[in-house]
Amino acid sequence: GLIPPSPPEYQIEGLNLLRLLVQNRIAEFHTELELLPASALENPCIKHALELKQSFMDGFYNRVL
Repeated sequence: GLIPPSPPEYQIEGLNLLRLLVQNRIAEFHTELELLPASALENPCIKHALELKQSFMDGFYNRVL
């Protein structure tokens, strides 16, 4: 059978997304996002990484710090 999802799954995925951002591995960041279900994008841990990436790309560095 299938293994049930881990409770901290999105916390771990959010940390991984942040790791990819700080390492400037943007292509891998987007690849990881594509692997997530659409519902995951509403999770606060995932949403934070997305907002941080958007602020960085838009040049709002004061939001990043």
